[in-house]
Amino acid sequence: MGLYKNDKISGKLMYAPIGVFDSGLGGLTLFKALRKITPHENIIYFGDTARVPYGSKDKEQIKKYTCQDINFLNTFFPKIKVAACGTITSCLNEIYDDFSSPIGVIHPTCLSAVNKTQNGKIGVMCTEATKKSKAYDTCLLRLNSNVQVFTQACPKLVEIIESGKFLKTSPELLDAVKVYVGYLLDFGVDTIILGCTHYPIIKNIIEKVSFGKINLIDSGFETAKFVKERMADLNLINDSVMVGYSKFYVSGDIEVFSKNAEVFLGYNISENVFKININGY
Repeated sequence: MGLYKNDKISGKLMYAPIGVFDSGLGGLTLFKALRKITPHENIIYFGDTARVPYGSKDKEQIKKYTCQDINFLNTFFPKIKVAACGTITSCLNEIYDDFSSPIGVIHPTCLSAVNKTQNGKIGVMCTEATKKSKAYDTCLLRLNSNVQVFTQACPKLVEIIESGKFLKTSPELLDAVKVYVGYLLDFGVDTIILGCTHYPIIKNIIEKVSFGKINLIDSGFETAKFVKERMADLNLINDSVMVGYSKFYVSGDIEVFSKNAEVFLGYNISENVFKININGY
């Protein structure tokens, strides 16, 4: 996305949609926050549900998928693109320069964590690929060189959530969360970054396991706030009085996505969910 500083250009773009993309269901945490704080915006959402999870794949594959996801979103001429995925965000700087890159989740999330920690010990829950990239570590230490960062890869969580097992807390999900969160609590962290946008979907379980005593940083919510601020700076806020439209595209099963999305969002979106062949992009 370029920086639209020309008032005439930005005036035309304010009615264009926001493009949000993720490896699957997780980006709905960011979509939900965006829909709440920017009700007049039009939003196009793409979830690559046929190829989820991204976090266990190698970097070159993730970069290839990211480019295809963005190529698809570009067909809607979005005014701003948002990578609602920590794994994707960790690779963006290897694909795009500062001006053309979509907004990612890492910087907004790290900024909130640095501001909220009291003891300087920050935990990060993320995918294996994101941990390997050290993207969160680098960003946190750039913002505050005095913090200590403890990173825990959570390879089981995305697949459990995508399968719908979050609908009723399964023993498998609870056991996994206990292991991942317990590892971070042993280091005395007072703040945990939910570094994959899938994780806020099970925020209530993570809060229970951490005894409600930890600052949990929701990457979807923090990024949604950042996106609104960025659009305001660029004069891209939609000034319509009408509620914006939402359209969802997936590469996998429509019914599974619609069912899980309805539980999380609280309303039925099935009439606005469409399947695409992402390999064509």
